[in-house]
Amino acid sequence: MSASRSERILRMAATQDNQGRSTENEGRRRVVGRAGKKRCLVPWTAEQKKIKEAFFKKHINRRKPPKKFEVVQMVERYP
Repeated sequence: MSASRSERILRMAATQDNQGRSTENEGRRRVVGRAGKKRCLVPWTAEQKKIKEAFFKKHINRRKPPKKFEVVQMVERYP
């Protein structure tokens, strides 16, 4: 069940300093991307495509995305 109004007010007050600013995010660093660095995409080889299609043949036929553990299995089998 949801918290009562007084509990929410107390929780909000605990995360604010004297001037009413939120102190919840203090101490966290903001991650800023590197300027000028771009991703370098490498196209799949014919062999990689063949292995991928064979491994996920049932998924492709059923039009169902593979689960994470299935992708990890493929990567471990064919590094």
